[in-house]
Amino acid sequence: KAIAFFFLNLIRELMSLALERVDQELSESMRNRGYQIEKKNQRSINMAFGEATYVRRRYVKAGQESRYPLDKFMGFDKY
Repeated sequence: KAIAFFFLNLIRELMSLALERVDQELSESMRNRGYQIEKKNQRSINMAFGEATYVRRRYVKAGQESRYPLDKFMGFDKY
């Protein structure tokens, strides 16, 4: 049980890091399209191996709705 618990935690941590890395990579394309980072906030999402928590960027642009490109890229629901 201890080994299974260890690996589940490891997978959650790796997924969190991977999501934050993808968010960081999306940052350049958003800036090139005229968006600015409004804030960073934390989100948790339930996955097959448990709850993964990550930090994502929220972008704004005049005349446009704010957006979270990571959530759109990954296909995550808004809530």
